[in-house]
Amino acid sequence: MRALIAMGEWPSITSTKRLAAFNAARVLEALYATGPSSALDVAARTGLSRPATDKALHGLVKSELVQQYNAPRDTPGRPTAIYEFDRGRGAVVAVDIGPHTARARVDPLTGPALGQRHEVVHVRLGMTRSTPTPERLGLVDEVVTEALAAADTRREQVWAIVAATPGIIDDTGSITRCEVIDSWHADVLRTHLTTRFPQATIVVENDVNAAAVAEYVHGGAAGRDEVAVVHAGARVGMGLLRGGELYRGAHGQAGEFAHVQGTPWRKANDALLTAGTPVGPERLDHVAGALAVALRELVFAVDPELVVLAGPLARTGEGLLEAVRRHVPEGFPTLPDLALSPVGPADVLLGTAELARRRAMERILREVAERL
Repeated sequence: MRALIAMGEWPSITSTKRLAAFNAARVLEALYATGPSSALDVAARTGLSRPATDKALHGLVKSELVQQYNAPRDTPGRPTAIYEFDRGRGAVVAVDIGPHTARARVDPLTGPALGQRHEVVHVRLGMTRSTPTPERLGLVDEVVTEALAAADTRREQVWAIVAATPGIIDDTGSITRCEVIDSWHADVLRTHLTTRFPQATIVVENDVNAAAVAEYVHGGAAGRDEVAVVHAGARVGMGLLRGGELYRGAHGQAGEFAHVQGTPWRKANDALLTAGTPVGPERLDHVAGALAVALRELVFAVDPELVVLAGPLARTGEGLLEAVRRHVPEGFPTLPDLALSPVGPADVLLGTAELARRRAMERILREVAERL
């Protein structure tokens, strides 16, 4: 089951208002996961008392996040009230901006359906790393507008937008460093989206971090506590997960080994650039060798439980894993589990949509708490 928000958002219950918000989150999560339910069923699933459940349901109905209606009856008597999460209450937008493309998708507040990875995605091509920033942002506007129109969604219905892009992103959404898109820095992207969607929560996230989230929600990393997702295509990037949550570090730089000249990760990055994509069989062993050396550094720096190889390189198949393992020296300390990503080329956009869903629900629950 996918959590509406991270329980780390609730480190302590310090007031009755915070307790009410916490209870509302639990009730909404139960409805979100199981569908239409009676108050008795919700109380049983959440472990809340009936009065606490009723209060939370009342606040959620008042906020129009939950619909209430009577269950049909074949016999006389008081009908049972049924509660259902209103999945059409609003929408979230995910944007993936790279050197050559801009892609977007629009989802309901529940986010992308689990197990369905190929919904309609809208794309703009024709960019290069040197495309002027105003032109790049204009293409982002076009693809988002097209996605909204296809989903029959108005701008004012959007609760959250998350835009994924290459580079180091700090906690304010500012791009502090990007090596693959020229003049792509500061808070130009966040400011632009905020101007277009003033009512929405706007977040800018590193694209590989977004791919890591997709691996946890849609891939094989669910339930693993310490995960590193290595995304390899025309470049190498890494996203780190702890307990299913992104670990960015103090300044958004965690996992950005490839930005440092001379490191094994930079050498793996350069090996990929030399080999090109897709990597042919004659170059695969060389790239795998560079990755194996880099993975040894990762083990001593982070010691993950699982390493997921994602991106275009991972789609070369099991031969990649075999080649990487072949280059790990005998007697090496405990190696993490290695796996290929099952998510596919939509990983960045799917993870971005999941992050947008979380941000929207965090905001919604805060607003519910204010009304309780």
